[in-house]
Amino acid sequence: MIGVILRGWDGSVWDLRNGPIRMTSDGVEGLASMTFEVFVQETAARHGQRMTGWRGKPRDFLLPILVGPFPDDKSWYALTKMWWRLMRPDKYNTLEVTAPDGTVRSLDIRFVDDGGGSSKRDPSIALIETFGVRYVADNPWFYGRDFGRTFGAGDPTSQTSNVNFFGGKPVTPGTNGLGTPLVLAPSQRKTSNDYTNPGDDDAWPTFYFGQMNRFRAAIGDGIVSATSLIVNAGEGLRVETNPLRQVAILTRTDGTEVNVTRRLDAWGFRPVPSEGTTTIALEVEGAGDYRVQLIPHFFKGW
Repeated sequence: MIGVILRGWDGSVWDLRNGPIRMTSDGVEGLASMTFEVFVQETAARHGQRMTGWRGKPRDFLLPILVGPFPDDKSWYALTKMWWRLMRPDKYNTLEVTAPDGTVRSLDIRFVDDGGGSSKRDPSIALIETFGVRYVADNPWFYGRDFGRTFGAGDPTSQTSNVNFFGGKPVTPGTNGLGTPLVLAPSQRKTSNDYTNPGDDDAWPTFYFGQMNRFRAAIGDGIVSATSLIVNAGEGLRVETNPLRQVAILTRTDGTEVNVTRRLDAWGFRPVPSEGTTTIALEVEGAGDYRVQLIPHFFKGW
C-alpha cells in the first residue's frame, strides 16, 4: 500500500492512511503524472509541426478526507481545529508519498478550498464527517531523496586528511609512543565521485561549504570556482546552479545572508541528466565540511 503523510507548515505530521484524519479511497487526484503545455511551431516549409519545448502546469490536488469517529465533541473539535489551522492559501504543506519499495517522494501543496464545507449531518453531533480538500502544487514536480554526498574535514577521500608529516600511513595522535605526531591539516582536499540521477528530469547540484579559502567544482565539462572567496569559521557558503536560481549566498555567523555571486571566477553550471551519470570533482582549501546536494524530480508520486 502507498503511504501518505502530510507534513504541516507548523511542524505537525499527519498520517493520512492510519490517523484519525485520513484519506478515503475515492476520488484522489494529483498523484498521477503532471499535465503539460507543449509548444509547437508550424511553417510552410515542412509537413506537420515541430515541438519547440514544454512546461509542466500547476498540479491540482484533491484529497477526500474522513474524520473520526470520535468519542465526544471535544475530541472532534480539538483535532479538526488543529487540521484546519494548516489550511492557508499563503503557506505550503508537504505531501510525502512512500511506495511499497520504501522510496519516498514529496510535493509542496497549498490550500485552495474545502468545497464550501457542506455536510449532511452536524459533525459535532455525528462525531464523524467526510469532506474534500483541494490544493494546488505551484511547482508540479515530486521531489525524491537527496542522492548527493557530504564530506567532512576528516573524510578518508581528502588529499591531506590526517597524514603523517614524515610520510606513511595516517596516524592517530598519541598512539605511536614517540610524542605528539606531526600531521598535515586537512586544508587541501580533493574528491571525485560519480552521481547517477534516478529522476525524470535533470538534477542541478547545490554546493554547501563550511570554513574554506577557495573551491573548484568540475561538473562533467563545466567548472564552477572561487579563488578569493573566504568563508570564516561559523559561516557557510551555498552555491545553487539551477537555471531558475543560479546564485552564491554567504551566510554570516549572525544569520544574515550576502549575495556573493559576482565573486565566483567561473560559472560553468551543469546538471546530472535524467537517468544519467555525471562525475563531480571538487577541490576545496579549508578545514570545513562541504556537501553536494542533488534532488531528483519525478512526474508521478511513485
